Amino acid sequence: DDNKGSPSIESVVTPTPSPAPTGCRECHLADILLQNEVADAEALQDESSPQFRALRWLATEDTAVLDLDSTSPVILVERYILALLYFATSAAGWVDVLNFLSASSVCEWKNAFGNGVFCNVDGLVVHFDLCKSKPSFLFQMFALTHLFAFLLYSSDAAADLLSVLHCH
Repeated sequence: DDNKGSPSIESVVTPTPSPAPTGCRECHLADILLQNEVADAEALQDESSPQFRALRWLATEDTAVLDLDSTSPVILVERYILALLYFATSAAGWVDVLNFLSASSVCEWKNAFGNGVFCNVDGLVVHFDLCKSKPSFLFQMFALTHLFAFLLYSSDAAADLLSVLHCH
């Protein structure tokens, strides 16, 4: 047999790895969020929570499809927190008006009238101006470590924010 010392086809041909299942991407993102203490595991697993919906959007629907290995965790956390803001406030009209949940950088999630997200020269969220919010998520806004302004135009939201700040 002339092929005695030759490797078999099975040992030469390496199968092409299939893309990682969505669940792995979602798990990896969840780990990042948990490590950065911006979400708790229970909320991330509750399909009715805005935390779960923001995580699912970032993992499966975000057309930016950020590479989890090369994208800074700060950028991933900011994108998650702003998606959380979107889902927590049931802000379906924001997609068109402020470009929320678009593939662009979160720094571009704003309109021509000065409402939306603003970033510093390093591309980190430092300011956003929103006209309406439901403040049940506000404690997680503290994860935006470079944020210096958060404007709310609702006395109820402002009162809730003050109570959250009082607790911290």
